[in-house]
Amino acid sequence: MAPTKKHKKPLKKPSLIGFQPCQHAIVSGASGKGKTWYVVDSILGTGVHEGLDSPWDAIIVCCDAISLKQPAFQRLQKEFTGRGGVTMIEGLPSNDEDTEGISEKAFMKMLEDNFNNGLHTLVLIDDLMIATKSGPAQHFVDTLFISARHLNTAVWELTQTHTGSRTRRLQCSFLICFATPSDARSLAHIARSIRPETGGKDILEAYRTATSSREGHGCLVICLGQQPEFMFRNTDMRICFDLKPRPIDTNLVAMQFW
Repeated sequence: MAPTKKHKKPLKKPSLIGFQPCQHAIVSGASGKGKTWYVVDSILGTGVHEGLDSPWDAIIVCCDAISLKQPAFQRLQKEFTGRGGVTMIEGLPSNDEDTEGISEKAFMKMLEDNFNNGLHTLVLIDDLMIATKSGPAQHFVDTLFISARHLNTAVWELTQTHTGSRTRRLQCSFLICFATPSDARSLAHIARSIRPETGGKDILEAYRTATSSREGHGCLVICLGQQPEFMFRNTDMRICFDLKPRPIDTNLVAMQFW
């Protein structure tokens, strides 16, 4: 059965329908599919997120020089009303003395100050895939994903591939998957890992349904910490795919590891 129906059973805790503070996410998909607008709408409680409260008090955006001026972030700076405001940073923090910009120490001081002031912070790392693949930058971002929640901080990485850093993915509460037309099968490995009993085929079907909706700007939201019946959302966090749990085929599971 194609997973296209809304789940009829309501969430037990309405306050947990939307995104939560201190919970990390990877937002993946090709350029132009709406990743940044979706995230900004989730922060502002607008668009598909209208009616859902924003859980963050302060936003820190790390992106390249061109992205600093993109309309979505300009709107974010104009409309966000959280006590901690919006801080825009070009590139990633670095301890390299030859590199301009904020140091890792100063960046962590920002997070600590927000924590001491009782703020929940969201750090957005927008399309800096090349910079975070290796070296000190990779180590710094990996460390953020592992430890930042202790400072009431969520880290969301926007990237163009579903199969990024495994270290970061394992720390995530949400995988937000937009379309990748040139690499449509890149989600298959993750889908098999999450639903080995079905080979991940039902997740991929839900993904195709979600990403073909809303004029190609829809996404599949995988809520890794939720009960199975509420785990897969169709763009709007209030719409769940009905992927019923199935008995595990031990032969199929064994085949995944050969």
